[in-house]
Amino acid sequence: MHSLWTPKNHARRDEGQALIEFALVLPVFLLLLLGIIEFGLIFSKYLTLEEAARNGARSVSLGYSASDVCSQVEQNAGVSATGVQFNPGGVCIPTSSWSPGEEVTVLVTAQQPILDPLISSVLGRNFMSLTASATMRVEG
Repeated sequence: MHSLWTPKNHARRDEGQALIEFALVLPVFLLLLLGIIEFGLIFSKYLTLEEAARNGARSVSLGYSASDVCSQVEQNAGVSATGVQFNPGGVCIPTSSWSPGEEVTVLVTAQQPILDPLISSVLGRNFMSLTASATMRVEG
């Protein structure tokens, strides 16, 4: 009697099953991988903004002028600045005069583009607004 099942036919069915499972799992895996990469880019930009805010606040506390602080933060963060509050499209204008003992907050805001179209469609926009701040006391 001739059997329909042979080891060769069984191996062929296993290969087809593995291919279908791979095709089902691949989109989920790619979405997860792209999400991790996107999160890393956003977090990196946030850390850059945080460092720029901290350096700006330190410069203010050491007595640097508002224009020096603004240009330093713009250079460090790669964004335009508005006084001690930095926003995406502003011009550097001091928000107040600084006197010794006063606390000054440097707030840096920027927009990080979202590269993954699926994530941007879920969020409903193609950028993420990021804000970082640092507060220091002005030295005498």
